[in-house]
Amino acid sequence: MQTGKPIIVHMPIDSVESLEEAKLPPGAARAIVRVIANHVTEAVSHLATKDDLEEFKVAMKRDAAEFRTEMRQEFADFHAEMRREFAEFQAEMRREFAELRIEVQRQMFKWFLAFLGVMLPAYTSLAFFVVQYVKK
Repeated sequence: MQTGKPIIVHMPIDSVESLEEAKLPPGAARAIVRVIANHVTEAVSHLATKDDLEEFKVAMKRDAAEFRTEMRQEFADFHAEMRREFAEFQAEMRREFAELRIEVQRQMFKWFLAFLGVMLPAYTSLAFFVVQYVKK
């Protein structure tokens, strides 16, 4: 079976004869065949050719390669941004923990001084009473 215009060239002869055998006037038969041939020609003109498909395939491969390149770049940028943000977060946490350690040390020193302030007089009084008891 032939493709493209050769089918359309052979079609009118058979179609005209068939329509004339159906007792249609020759002018009407030719007009019907012409309309059908025009519709077929129009439909065939919209079909993709092998070249069209090959161009589409090449374009899709190119688009896919560009997309992969863009995605790799975006992921690389994202990775770099996450590393930078993590480094900033890590530095901030180290600074905050250092500040917390200093604050805890200050509070511990205050509690130690408070403990000494309470316990020193108590031990002094106890020592005084022990010395008084031993003297007797």
